[in-house]
Amino acid sequence: PNLEVSFESPFTKTMRQRPLVDLSARGLAFSGASDDGLIVGMLLPSVTVSLPSGTVHARGVVRNVRPSGSTVLVGIEFVSMPEASAKVLEAFVDSNL
Repeated sequence: PNLEVSFESPFTKTMRQRPLVDLSARGLAFSGASDDGLIVGMLLPSVTVSLPSGTVHARGVVRNVRPSGSTVLVGIEFVSMPEASAKVLEAFVDSNL
């Protein structure tokens, strides 16, 4: 499925939606834009991934930002999430490996 991640841009305070590239129990990667304003070490207090089985809400830290053609590939490490989100994420990851 074509999955997306949503997060609040730290500088503009606007919600951004970007295509998900990779998802694991510990984090995710997405195809971002240079104007997202993300830098390594930045805390994203609201990261949301809508999965077929439910929605995952988490706080994340930007761990990697690198150019990828005309976009940037952004890696996020989850630092906390509600237990319900963790269960949705775990079930999705387990069923899609």
